[in-house]
Amino acid sequence: MNRTNDKGRFLSYELGLLTLKAALSTRDDQYPVYDKGTKIWQRSQAKSILRAWLSVIEEKYSKGSVNGTDHVAFIAKVADELSNELARYLHNGRFRVGVAQSL
Repeated sequence: MNRTNDKGRFLSYELGLLTLKAALSTRDDQYPVYDKGTKIWQRSQAKSILRAWLSVIEEKYSKGSVNGTDHVAFIAKVADELSNELARYLHNGRFRVGVAQSL
């Protein structure tokens, strides 16, 4: 058993959980993250996709600093990709840039 690896996975999972909770806690009733018709079980499916994207984000930023232009472009890319993958669950079919930025 590799305790260091277990601790790393545990911390990564917990930080991911907190990150998702913070990012998906919208403060504007006019622009919720999810469509009103999205059921709780569908949100779980969406969160699995979001968790996979957290790994992509972690990989990108763990390699070192990213310049401002690349950072902004990456956030826009994440919002676009998540919009494509999750459109059926999202309010107006769009994953907002501000929520992607929070991720």
